[in-house]
Amino acid sequence: MLFPPAREVDVIWRTIIKGTIKGRFGLTSKVTTNRGNRKDKRLIYIYTKDFSDKVDVRRVLNALIDVGLVRDD
Repeated sequence: MLFPPAREVDVIWRTIIKGTIKGRFGLTSKVTTNRGNRKDKRLIYIYTKDFSDKVDVRRVLNALIDVGLVRDD
């Protein structure tokens, strides 16, 4: 899950969509709309084929790090 600021969600979502289509970011993904209590944040879900497959989850995490969407601290 990613929690980008609402003002950045369109750019980040485009990156997620492109990566998902290319098979870099898991099986599918979805993004929340501006409905709800938090107007300043959004939630992006990235689904892998099997969340218990640690190798695949790590692969997706590394791909997100590579494009700068997740920091590796």
